[in-house]
Order: sequence, then structure tokens, then C-alpha cells
Amino acid sequence: SARKYLTHTVLAAVLSWSVYSVIMKKWGGELPKQATFLVTMLIGLFILSPFYVWESLQSPFQWGSLTLDMWLGIVYISIFPTLVAFTCWNEGVIRVGPSRASNYLHLIVVFAGIFALFIGETYTLVQFIGALFIIGGVLLVSNSK
Repeated sequence: SARKYLTHTVLAAVLSWSVYSVIMKKWGGELPKQATFLVTMLIGLFILSPFYVWESLQSPFQWGSLTLDMWLGIVYISIFPTLVAFTCWNEGVIRVGPSRASNYLHLIVVFAGIFALFIGETYTLVQFIGALFIIGGVLLVSNSK
């Protein structure tokens, strides 16, 4: 079922991110930052390529149908959320370790909600309360160490 597939996908993502963070702490400081990023992207390419091939066989994609705005979006996503975010995350893990760095992962949801306001999304009371819980949890954990 779709729910079981989604559960397994989320578990695989959490497991792979945990393994990545631990490996980054252990070996991330030994290589230059550019080499670390390149190795990370190549491993990701190797792991995800079979899924891309499978998906392409299921529903072929027409690259020619992409507009200039779509290409600019791809370039933007490639630079900021990928390059900048991974570089910052890697540096944080190297400096403070994966267990402390992981406490701040939950802030992604809060910032996504804030940035959603810039594109006209509504911010509900439930989302605001959830953001307060997340911020409170991060503050609680970071002050207890």
C-alpha cells in the first residue's frame, strides 16, 4: 500500500541521514570541503540513479518541455538548498557532532513555514503552535548540554 511505501521511504531517509551525519563527523574534517561535497554528491548519484532509471521507464519525461523558469528553478535548487545547505550542515556536524547538530534539524519545518508566507501561503494556528513546540524543544535541548 501507499502508506507502507511512504513509511519505508521515510525510515530509509532517516536512517541514511543518520549514517551520513555520523560518517561526516568521523571523516568530514579529513578531506577538503570541496572534495567532501563532491564525494557526497557522487555517492548520492550512485544510489539514486537506479530509482531515476526505474521512474523514467514508468513515465518517460520530456526534457524539452521545460520552460526557462523551470530551468532557473532547477539551477536555484542546485545551488542554494543543495550546495549551501549541505556545506553548512557538514561544517556544523564537524564542529559540534551529529547528535548536537541533529537537534536543529527540526527547525527546517519552522523555517519552511516562515518562508511559505513569502509566497502567499497561510500560516494556521496549529502550525504556529507546532513551531512554538519545536523552538521550545530545540531551546530545551540546547540549554541542557
